[in-house]
Amino acid sequence: MKKLSTVVLVALALLSSVLLTSCSMEDVCGTVDGFDVDCQTAGNDCVYYIYLDGQKVSVNRDTWNTTQYGEEICIGY
Repeated sequence: MKKLSTVVLVALALLSSVLLTSCSMEDVCGTVDGFDVDCQTAGNDCVYYIYLDGQKVSVNRDTWNTTQYGEEICIGY
């Protein structure tokens, strides 16, 4: 009986870790259908945006430079 309870506890721990490390509710996913950049209101830096399924999402410059139209991506926050 002790062995069974240990197995159940290990299984629950593994399941919990999988659920906690999967996509969060903060992720924004979609197909890239546009780009934008705002250098006017950001001071010395620019703010980079991509549009995912029409939704404007702020991203870093590296993501903005490497993303392509039609690519399906998730942006985690």
